[in-house]
Amino acid sequence: MNVRMIIGLVGENGAGKGTIAKHLENEHNFKHVSTGNIVREYTIKLNGSEGDRKLQQKVGIDLRKKHGTRFLVKEALRNNNERLVISGLRHPDEVRAIKATHGVILYVTASAKNRYKRIKDRDSTRDKLNFKTFLEQESFESGNYDVFAQHLDTVIGMHDVKIVNNAKEDDLYNKVKDFLNDYFPLD
Repeated sequence: MNVRMIIGLVGENGAGKGTIAKHLENEHNFKHVSTGNIVREYTIKLNGSEGDRKLQQKVGIDLRKKHGTRFLVKEALRNNNERLVISGLRHPDEVRAIKATHGVILYVTASAKNRYKRIKDRDSTRDKLNFKTFLEQESFESGNYDVFAQHLDTVIGMHDVKIVNNAKEDDLYNKVKDFLNDYFPLD
């Protein structure tokens, strides 16, 4: 019997979660499901467009209020792929839902300067902001008193493995390979 491999990716905006997820898909046959994409889909459905980051945060909070704090991860886990990577975890109950499946939480981080440069380089409409606003958004996502809101600091504190991503992509890929060898020996 094969054991399902589930990785939950946590980290700040621009840390490299998407890069790791894409690498796991392309090189290691994982299926990537982003809770952020799930929220964007609901935002479009409810508002006719994906809106900005603040609107998406509000929709995420509303979804948790209506369907429970594990809703986004439950939606992601509906994918039955044997190897699954779920990114964009922002609430402690989302982490608990992944850990309940015996999944591993991988925290990727980088310096604020590197993360800001990366979000500017990807040129997404939702990332058009100055450094001060970038840091303010991060502060909002980190520690929040609303039980349904984002609690990134708490989520980060629940990680099993940490990867610092301040170097080149090849360095990041080597760290991911080491992580996989330690937790999910593939070959």
